[in-house]
Amino acid sequence: MAKLVLVAVGVVAGLYALHRLFCYLEDAGYCYYRKPRTKGVAKGLSGAFNEMDRLIRPSVEHTRKVDQLVQVERDDIGGD
Repeated sequence: MAKLVLVAVGVVAGLYALHRLFCYLEDAGYCYYRKPRTKGVAKGLSGAFNEMDRLIRPSVEHTRKVDQLVQVERDDIGGD
């Protein structure tokens, strides 16, 4: 029974050590562990796909502009 407890404690300690290692590597910029990928290539590809979507479906961009215009008008009316 004591051996099982020691093995369980060892496993938990090992998992925690791996967690700390991956946190260190993430802070150093070597990997992504807990924080989402929003820098570099992923962000650039996202922008490219959004631009392609805007070219293929211009109605979506028009809808966004109209929604922004309506929001600005509401802000102007509410501010007086």
